[in-house]
Amino acid sequence: MTKTNHIDIETMWDKSHVEYITPSFQPIASTKYNTPMREVQADDRRNTRKGQPEHFPRTLSPRKDDQTAAGNAPQDGQQDTVILICHSGHDCSASSHNWKAPPKGFYDPMIGKHYIPVVKVPDLMERIADDTNFLQAIAAVGKDKHKAPGCDRKSVEDVCTNLLTNPAVREKVLQQLRLGEYRPEKVRTVQIPKPGGKKRILGIATVMDRIVQTMILQVVTANLPENPWCPFSYAYHYQSNVANAIAEVNRIRKEGYRYGITLDLKSFFDNVPHDRLMQKLRIHIADKRVTGLVHAFLTALIIGKKRTLTKNRKGTPQGSVISPWLASDLYLDELDQEMTRRGLRFVRYADDITVFSYSRKAARRIKARLIDFIENTMRCPVNKDKTKVLKIENISLLGVVLDHGLWRIQRNKEQAACAIYLKGLHDYANTKDDFHLWKAAQRMRGFINHYIRIPGMAHDEVPALKRWCRNRWKAIAGRKLFHEQDWFQLRPRCKPVN
Repeated sequence: MTKTNHIDIETMWDKSHVEYITPSFQPIASTKYNTPMREVQADDRRNTRKGQPEHFPRTLSPRKDDQTAAGNAPQDGQQDTVILICHSGHDCSASSHNWKAPPKGFYDPMIGKHYIPVVKVPDLMERIADDTNFLQAIAAVGKDKHKAPGCDRKSVEDVCTNLLTNPAVREKVLQQLRLGEYRPEKVRTVQIPKPGGKKRILGIATVMDRIVQTMILQVVTANLPENPWCPFSYAYHYQSNVANAIAEVNRIRKEGYRYGITLDLKSFFDNVPHDRLMQKLRIHIADKRVTGLVHAFLTALIIGKKRTLTKNRKGTPQGSVISPWLASDLYLDELDQEMTRRGLRFVRYADDITVFSYSRKAARRIKARLIDFIENTMRCPVNKDKTKVLKIENISLLGVVLDHGLWRIQRNKEQAACAIYLKGLHDYANTKDDFHLWKAAQRMRGFINHYIRIPGMAHDEVPALKRWCRNRWKAIAGRKLFHEQDWFQLRPRCKPVN
C-alpha cells in the first residue's frame, strides 16, 4: 500500500494568496495535518496533543483515526495523491488548484460580512490608461486653475497646457500606467484653521497625481453596478447633497422619530486602517495594477514640518481626489449596511452620521452598540464626548438647526462666512483690485446656494442674508461691478427638493 503525501499549505503559500481567513480551526482528521505524523497509538494518545504542534486541534479517537487513514489510503493501481490543506481547514486539490469557498455565513474581520460592489471589468487599467479618459481628466482638473500647486510648484494651468499640447508626454504617462511603473510624487501639507482654535491638515498632491487619480475615479465610477451604495448616504454621489439629506430628515420626523444620536468619528479620514481598506479594495477591483497604484497614492511620502519626510501608514490624505471614494464610499458603506440590517433610520453625509430613534432609552442602547461596532470591528476611534443623544429639535445637522419646526443656518457658520465676505470687501478698498471683489462674491454666492435649496428653511433666513450682503457691498465698493455682475439675484441651479 502506498502512502498518501500530505503537504501543509501554510508552508507553500503566503497567507496573502488565500482570499478568506477563518477565525478558528475546524476539527478534521489528524492524517491531514503536518508531516511527519507518528501513527496514533491506542495507549495514552486519546484526545491529546502529543505528537502534534501546539496550535493544532486535539486528535480524534484512535479508532476513528485508523478508519480515516484506511479510507484515505490509495487503492492498488492508483497513484499517490497530494492533499493540500489550507489553514482554514478546506481542501485544495493539487491537480485542479480549485479552492472551495467557505459557507455563506462566513465572517472575515479584515473584510467584514457585508456585500462589497465589484467592478467587473477585465481590462480596467487599459480603460484608465486611455487617451480619451486622459483628456477628460485634464479638463476636469483644469477647471480649478486657482488651486494650489504641489511639491513641484507647477501650477494647474502650466501642467494642463503642457499635456494638451504635447501628445508624446501624454503617451509616456499612459505607458507608465499600463506597465505599472507610475510612481506618485510627495504630498505637500498645509494647515487650515478650524473653529475652536484647532487646525486641519490638508494634503496637496501634484497636479499630475491629481489627474491620474481623476482618471481612476472616472473609470471606476462609470463601471460600478447600478445603485452600489446605500441610498441614505448623501455625500460625493450624483444628485446627493445637503438638501436631499435634510429632506430625508423631514420624512423621518413625520414618521414619529423624536431622538437622534450624533456619531462623531474622531479624525476619521486620518485614522482609516490601510490593511482593512486594501482588503476591501481588492474585492472591489480585481486588477492588481489599479490596486497597487491606489496603495502607492495612500502610502506616498508626506512633507511635514521642517521639510521632514514621513510615509503615510494610516488614513487617506484629506484633499486627495480618491479620498472620498475610498473612505466615505468603500469603507463607511459597511457601517451603512450594518445600520440598515438592524432596521435603523439614519442620515450620513461623509463622516457626519445621525441615527434616529423613537425613545431616549432605545437611543442610548443604539449608541452603545454602534460605538462597539465602529471601534472593535471597523477599528475607527469614536469621539465619545461629542457623540450624544439629543432631541431632534436640538440637533445641529449639516450646518442647520431646527427652530420651531423650521430650519435655520447655524449662527457660527453664518458669522464666519460674513467675516470672510467683509475681509474681501476691505481688501478691495485698500488695493482697488477687482479680484478681491470677485473672490468675495464667489464665496458668498456658494454659501447662499448651499442653503437656498434646503426644504423647510425659514422664509426670512436667506433674504435677510442677501440684504445684508447688498448693503455692505454698496457701502464699501459703491456701484463697482454691481450692474455688470448682479450676483445677489440668486437662483437655485436646479429645482428645490420637496
